[in-house]
Amino acid sequence: MLSGDITKKYMPHIVSSYLKNLDEENRNKVIKSFYNLESTLQNSLLLEDLPLAINFDEDLKKLLKFTEIHLDKSMLLSPYGIIETVLKIHQTCNLKSVPVICNVAHYLEEREWQELASLVTEMNLILVVIEFTTKENLAISKDIPFYYIDKDLIDWY
Repeated sequence: MLSGDITKKYMPHIVSSYLKNLDEENRNKVIKSFYNLESTLQNSLLLEDLPLAINFDEDLKKLLKFTEIHLDKSMLLSPYGIIETVLKIHQTCNLKSVPVICNVAHYLEEREWQELASLVTEMNLILVVIEFTTKENLAISKDIPFYYIDKDLIDWY
């Protein structure tokens, strides 16, 4: 989750959820604004010497793609912010998959671990955190439940 733009894979879910939950009033406002844009473009194209035309489609999904809808990058500057955003996406879009993150213990502070544990509990979600380290090097709060698997993946502690 900490490498690349992990939010791109969630954008189709976010757009679908947004469109499903968009109320009629706002949907009509968006379409009306798009009609105004289309009309302005058509009028300006009439002034050209070439026979130009545009295709108007009331597909809001295409419109959102055209406007390059995206998550605010300022929320994705910290590892905790990325994890929190992913959890919010899972909750908002009602995704049934379980987010899995690896090797973030050295990126999160004690306070962030506590906040993350509270957030997961509050949202009633499941989050799997995998750390490839020894039990002695694992710096995680004692209040957070975890299982240790030894290096041959046989013994659980």
